[in-house]
Amino acid sequence: MKNSSIKLIKLLCTAILIVICFSDLNAQVGIGVPAGEAPQATLDIRYDSAVSPGFLMPRVTVLPTGNISEGMLILYCAGCTDTDGDGAINYEGGIYYVYVDNDGDGTLEWTSLSSNAGVVEIDEQAPSAPSNLVASNPTSSTIDLSWSASTDNVSVAGYFIYFSDGTLATTAPSNSITVNGLNPSTSYTFYVTAYDAVMNESGQSNTATQITTGLPDTEAPTAPANLVASNITTSSIDLTWNASTDNVGVVGYYVYQGGVQVSDVTSGTLTTIAGLSAGTSYTFYVTAYDAAGNASSASNTASATTTLPYVVINDANFESAWNGWRDGGNRCSRQGNGNCTGFNGSQSSGYIRIHDNNGDDSSMFLDNKNLSPYSSITVEFLYKTNNNYDPTDYFSFEYRDGNGNWIEVFRRTGQNTDCTTVTLTLSATVYNFGTVDDFKFTNYANNRNEQARIHEVLITGYY
Repeated sequence: MKNSSIKLIKLLCTAILIVICFSDLNAQVGIGVPAGEAPQATLDIRYDSAVSPGFLMPRVTVLPTGNISEGMLILYCAGCTDTDGDGAINYEGGIYYVYVDNDGDGTLEWTSLSSNAGVVEIDEQAPSAPSNLVASNPTSSTIDLSWSASTDNVSVAGYFIYFSDGTLATTAPSNSITVNGLNPSTSYTFYVTAYDAVMNESGQSNTATQITTGLPDTEAPTAPANLVASNITTSSIDLTWNASTDNVGVVGYYVYQGGVQVSDVTSGTLTTIAGLSAGTSYTFYVTAYDAAGNASSASNTASATTTLPYVVINDANFESAWNGWRDGGNRCSRQGNGNCTGFNGSQSSGYIRIHDNNGDDSSMFLDNKNLSPYSSITVEFLYKTNNNYDPTDYFSFEYRDGNGNWIEVFRRTGQNTDCTTVTLTLSATVYNFGTVDDFKFTNYANNRNEQARIHEVLITGYY
């Protein structure tokens, strides 16, 4: 209490024309007035018991009339003495003097304030100690403090906030405060005391420790490197990249698709971009970011095209090669002067000619195709027959399934057929798709000059 009182008096003395500062100030006191007598003022009085006749330093707290304001210092009191040293001042007609602009002319003058007879009583009870001190919300220069309020027999006037070494950090009028002017990345420990209007100071609260944050992070991470697209499907693409570095730490990565952010990766350096359209080209890049929101420059770009929902198993036009097909014997030959219009609308200049029936010698084969991944396949072919006049002559397409069984899927019987396109669909629910399946075209005729010409074949597998 004594140290706190001195703090306040030193502050007040700097503003007074006549400075009276005491080295041994006791508690503030208040004037009690006998029953039936109205006081002119209620005063809080500081006095020095070591000085005779007891120079006092009262402060006006209640004043019904006049220009003397509440809170003014009374610099001395004539006739007010603690005669017996019991802490109570007994006086008759003491006069209190204050140095103020009493008449409002802009000049300070001495003004006396008389008081009725009474007894000055001393308040020596300190507030209870604050409790539950908590430090929170640190920044690089501030820490918030809050605590449970103290109580006092009269009232709590405020709180002193101390660093752990006893240095006064600041004061607070209520039970929370933000302590400013702190250093970044530094641990601080605080405790709090309460004081009342006469500067009685409580015991200490618990201590609370908090570390201020570091200075704002303005350094961006390095750019991710070696962005690669892989595992491409009809609707998804996997992306991987080399990790970035940062002065504090990388928090995550933003993935951009065509310049638009499509993913936020907070763990690892890989992601799958899903929900894409089949058969579509996409371009990606990646940036890294840290906890402060600093973003790196962009990685390299990676482009990929999603697959179609089908696979071309065989695409043959026979213009320069057999395109995966083979002759079953000596009845097939590749020719280069066809006159049918192909699938793409251009004139077909190549075809396979199959002569009259002689078993597999009059067949062309496509071997060992894995159809097991597909739910269905389509077989589209362009053909023409020449010199097939016998009604028993026919041209066919057959498929050998996973059990090794040849199944006839298409047959054209009888008269010649001009350039004709046929599209067949084979479903896995009907046909037994295997891993080494075969296809063949056969001309079943009875004369060598009876021919079937295969101009183009397209076999497609659908997932």
